[in-house]
Amino acid sequence: MVKDIETISLELLCDMRGQLDDALISVKGKNASSILHRFLVGMAIYINQAAEGYILLRKASRIDVSKLLIRPAIEAMILILAVTKDPPLLYRIAYTEVSEHRKWARLPSIKAGKDYDAEEIKKLSNFKQEYTDEFPNHKLKEKDLSPYEAARAAFGTEDYYNRYYRLYCNFIHPKLAVVAGRLNHFDTEDNPTIATCVLCGLEAIASAGGEVPNLDSLRTRLFSLDESASAKNQSS
Repeated sequence: MVKDIETISLELLCDMRGQLDDALISVKGKNASSILHRFLVGMAIYINQAAEGYILLRKASRIDVSKLLIRPAIEAMILILAVTKDPPLLYRIAYTEVSEHRKWARLPSIKAGKDYDAEEIKKLSNFKQEYTDEFPNHKLKEKDLSPYEAARAAFGTEDYYNRYYRLYCNFIHPKLAVVAGRLNHFDTEDNPTIATCVLCGLEAIASAGGEVPNLDSLRTRLFSLDESASAKNQSS
């Protein structure tokens, strides 16, 4: 029986996520002192969780709900790639989180009697000190890092951001096009897109000292899948 692209790509995704599970187990306790490796492992765990939920929903034919988990996985992948290529961006990621956290958490914290400003300044200062201890020659910027900037740093162009990040943003907001089903023709891109995120998680774990014995073969399978999908789209 000839398998369709949805079946083939989901099987590949399941294989890749299984490998990521094993890789995460293998990296436990390794490079725990490296702030960069801890970040990479944390993002890989996040991708693994998103992919696990996605697969469960996809197997239950809940295509619409599964799409909600794609953009978070993309965002984690972008951060992994950005920091891998430009490590000082890790500090800007932390700085951005503090800045965003302040917008919604400061007032209720003050009302609860906490010294929010002092606590957050201390947390960021401790992170900065830990980072500079590990990378003393890196120049750090106290400036928010937008998803667009992170994607530019990750891929070198804005193409991926405009094509995939923007596409899957549509599904986590109440967009009329989504409600009307006008984006359903992108369904076949879902599995390969989140599989790409899982591959990035595997590469991150490998760089952090984890065991990923089938990384090359999984990368080849994903690349072949992308080629087959492209050829099918051109012929249709």
